[in-house]
Amino acid sequence: MAGYVGKNAYIAWQGSEITGDYRTMEWNEEAGVVDASAGTDAYVLQLTTQVTGNASLTMRAISGTAGTATWSALANNSEGTLEFAPEGTATGNRKLQVNAIVSSRVDTMAYNQVAEWNINWVFNGQVTDTQY
Repeated sequence: MAGYVGKNAYIAWQGSEITGDYRTMEWNEEAGVVDASAGTDAYVLQLTTQVTGNASLTMRAISGTAGTATWSALANNSEGTLEFAPEGTATGNRKLQVNAIVSSRVDTMAYNQVAEWNINWVFNGQVTDTQY
């Protein structure tokens, strides 16, 4: 089985690419479960409920006018389409899209280090997993 490297990834928020400055991206989906056990059940019976998900992006902070525009586009409570492609956008590569809400953002500046932004989204719908 072939692997891939993250340097080819594509990440976009509300149609604007933010790939060039990304360092790490992580996403997950999780099904909710409830205990449906009753009476004399010898084992716990679980039933699934809704699926939830989130994503987290760590990227270099962008300076100047481009940085101001990008930071503004990634405002808390903003809602839109998050698109990501772990292997890039070549034909046949995986393409994931989901409606999401920016739930938090952090601007970290450290002396003698690269300034970073951390952006967190909560998914507001199902992730579609297709191809380019």
